[in-house]
Amino acid sequence: MNNIYEEKQNSSIMAIIVFLVVAFVLIVSLVSNYYEYGIAAFRQEDGMAFLIMAVIFILLFIFFKNLKVVITTEFVQFGFGIFKKKVNKGDIKNVSIKKFEFKNYWGYGIRYGRLDRSWGYIAGNDMGVLLELENKKFYFTTDNPEQIVDLIKQNLM
Repeated sequence: MNNIYEEKQNSSIMAIIVFLVVAFVLIVSLVSNYYEYGIAAFRQEDGMAFLIMAVIFILLFIFFKNLKVVITTEFVQFGFGIFKKKVNKGDIKNVSIKKFEFKNYWGYGIRYGRLDRSWGYIAGNDMGVLLELENKKFYFTTDNPEQIVDLIKQNLM
């Protein structure tokens, strides 16, 4: 089973900016608490909570840094880091190109589409691929939607 297509997309600059702003607000709130109440108010639990939040933020940044799409003769797989979805050959009922609509997914990452009821894996590109299964829909953004749709139709349907 060889890969017939593989793509790695970097997350959009907007998603990275949101991540950095949230991290900045977290750090500023911690530092302002220190300056307002002094070192005596800074308990060991506060430091541990900050450390845990920092590790979580770093892991989320690493996992959601890019979206990977792999197509083989047996399945199509897409996702961020360890958060991947694998769709096997024969499960796909329809595949189409779809423009990314922010109003549907309300953001980037792994999102639920409120309008089309699909699970979206969004890295921030304009176009993507919609996979329709028996009872579910999955959408992922890509740089090459036409090529992916053609490969899926030729090899997985």
